[in-house]
Amino acid sequence: MRKFLSLTVAVFMAAMTFGQSYGILVNGTTYYAGSAVGEYEGFTQYLAHVPLQAGDYCQLYDADNEAAWAVTLNTYSVAGFTKNNDRYDVSVSGCYDFYIKLKYGADELYIGTGSDCGEGVVIGGEEEQTGGPLYLWDGIGVTKAADAKEVGGAAEAVQADGTNIAVGVSQKGNWCLKANKGFNSGAYYLGIALENAVNAGDTIRIAYFRTTENNTYVLGMDFSADKASAASTYQILTTGDPQVLASNGTPADSIYIVPEGVANAKYVRLYRNSGSTGLWIAKFELTKKTETPEPPVEDPAKFYVTGDSALMADAADDATLAWNPAAIKAEADTLVLNLLAEQAYKLKVTLDGQWATAKGYEDLTEKPAGVSTDNDGNILFSLAEAGAVKVIYTAELFKVEGNFYVEPVGNPAKFYVTGDSALVTDAGFPGKAWSPAAIKSEADTLPLSLKAGQTYSLKITLNGEWATAKGYNDLTEKPNGTSADNDGNIVFALTEAGIVNVIYIAGEEPVFKIEGSFVENEPQPIVENGFYLVGSMNEWTAAAAYLFTVNPENENEYALDVNLTEGDELKVKKVEAGQPDVWYPGEGDNYVVDANHAGATTMYFQVDYKEEWAAFGGYFYIVPTSTVDITNTNADVKVVKVLRNGQLLIIKGENTYNAQGAVVK
Repeated sequence: MRKFLSLTVAVFMAAMTFGQSYGILVNGTTYYAGSAVGEYEGFTQYLAHVPLQAGDYCQLYDADNEAAWAVTLNTYSVAGFTKNNDRYDVSVSGCYDFYIKLKYGADELYIGTGSDCGEGVVIGGEEEQTGGPLYLWDGIGVTKAADAKEVGGAAEAVQADGTNIAVGVSQKGNWCLKANKGFNSGAYYLGIALENAVNAGDTIRIAYFRTTENNTYVLGMDFSADKASAASTYQILTTGDPQVLASNGTPADSIYIVPEGVANAKYVRLYRNSGSTGLWIAKFELTKKTETPEPPVEDPAKFYVTGDSALMADAADDATLAWNPAAIKAEADTLVLNLLAEQAYKLKVTLDGQWATAKGYEDLTEKPAGVSTDNDGNILFSLAEAGAVKVIYTAELFKVEGNFYVEPVGNPAKFYVTGDSALVTDAGFPGKAWSPAAIKSEADTLPLSLKAGQTYSLKITLNGEWATAKGYNDLTEKPNGTSADNDGNIVFALTEAGIVNVIYIAGEEPVFKIEGSFVENEPQPIVENGFYLVGSMNEWTAAAAYLFTVNPENENEYALDVNLTEGDELKVKKVEAGQPDVWYPGEGDNYVVDANHAGATTMYFQVDYKEEWAAFGGYFYIVPTSTVDITNTNADVKVVKVLRNGQLLIIKGENTYNAQGAVVK
């Protein structure tokens, strides 16, 4: 038996998206949500648990699109369900499992005995049945009829304006209403007065509607606020057989009507235009529609605050939120941050949690004393004492308020020193790493007491703002042992613990120096300009022993006699004073010496790439040194080594030898 089956019709395929909610809708009002139970042929399947009563109807329901419909009912489904246009009519009470499969062009629904009864949610309003008795009237006149009763015995005849309306027992054992005499020319009417008025969008259910004939008819219904103004036009419900009537005259289960254009109608008239016996119903049921209130919309954030790890750690207890554009949500126009004293903080505001809406120092409506900015436009500050900082953002203003630390008036700093966490911590200013006003200098010289063996990075700012920062390239003198990193900071380490003096003297030609017992950099060897073989055997440095010389046989080629070891990694480097080094090849893997090219060799190099040398990287070629004795004992005999077509040849006198010593010609 196939239990995982499908639903969906072509008209809904275009609207389907992953994550949609599918389930079962009962009587047009109560929704039982389905849960995903895996995939069938690539499509998600759903299972819904639904309790049903005989006389109910149910439909497949797309909760996201508020759409209800019916598809093919699988033949293995349990009995008690009949597909009726866009729904399934229920004739057997019980709890059922509905298996739903989503697959275009092959949609089915399997209904099995329920494993449990689910709980439904009323949608589009709550059920409201007509309270108290129904009042019958003849559908034509104005005389009030007697009360309808749920009786179990013989029919009770009621006379009203010449139309006989009976109350009795139907074939199903429930009470029924019958109009057994037409008002004119064979037409039948049945009027019902309701305690609850009918309005557009309400649902009317007529259960077990029947006549005793099997003929074509028109069934209609009209509505009015009072009997006297009952309309003579009808809302057509259905036409013909067997949509409402079974061919043998037995009752159909139910029909459902959702009236349109109706307002506050307390009188309903059913109409049938042909036949000779009458108009029967077993139950008239009204479900009122009430508007479902819109779910409350979550109050959107007024704005968000983000900042560095110090701000997030102290304000949100989570340093990992640093520079998250939606780190701290403001529910109102003002956000209060509780922060520490003597700690440099950075922050910005985003309007919707996205960097595209970020606001910084330049966007402030007011720029309080003690608040500054950095190169990224962040708002920088520290507090004179621990307390609250208010961030305020409205459509009209953007402010920060707090007890910000402000340099004393009349005592301007000569300059400020900033640096990495090691420098500010060891100098006695922890927590102010890379604050542009971390350490204030009261004079032209600022002494810093630092440790030995620790690498430090620093810069200075002239007024506590990054726009005036000075680094390694601004030093008047660059002592041995100091260098620059990629950010232009001055980098150094000390040979022993002691004082580092940072000196800045303003003027037309300012003086900027740093003094200390620095660990000196190792001197670089001076080599002449040229092409060098470099690699793992010489730590990739240019050395005189590896300098190529011009090949006397080819002025565009260079040669080098060299001993190589299997596994050596090689490149050629061009060294020229005042110019950056050039590598051959410039990209790609290094050449690794193999067994066939280890030992005494001659290397040939050209600056232009050669396809035939691609095995060596395209710029050099390696051949083993010949075993031929090339010692020139006779001044009249010329000995020359040449490379022709990738082969080493030795010319000695009149003879030419290959690398193996064989004579070639």
